Amino acid sequence: MHLTNKEKLTAFGVGAICYPLLEMLWRRRTHVSMALAGGICFSLLYRIHLSKKPLALRCLMGALSISVVELLIGLIVNRALRLNVWDYSRDRFHLLGQVCLRYTVYWFVFSGLIAPVCRRMRRYFAKIKIL
Repeated sequence: MHLTNKEKLTAFGVGAICYPLLEMLWRRRTHVSMALAGGICFSLLYRIHLSKKPLALRCLMGALSISVVELLIGLIVNRALRLNVWDYSRDRFHLLGQVCLRYTVYWFVFSGLIAPVCRRMRRYFAKIKIL
């Protein structure tokens, strides 16, 4: 599947805005690094949900993709830079305190909820003939 630069930038921008907003609603605080994480995550979700794979598989792929992005950003922001933006070391089934199974399950559900948004965005780009 071919994505135009405009489509890629839009997907990144949607994630860069929505991810920190979601975190503000959930935790009542955020960090600038979450805009980067959100842009990357939504860009990945967008590509995943444009595939013809079954929804459950796309949700699993989305949850794992988001968890990997959070792990990598966390290792940089929380460990290397010592900013301590988040710490899941008190949660069961965590990995280096940066990700945990509970949030991976949440991301699985979220990935399913976001699937129609990705499909609508793709139809919009097709309609305005950006593709």
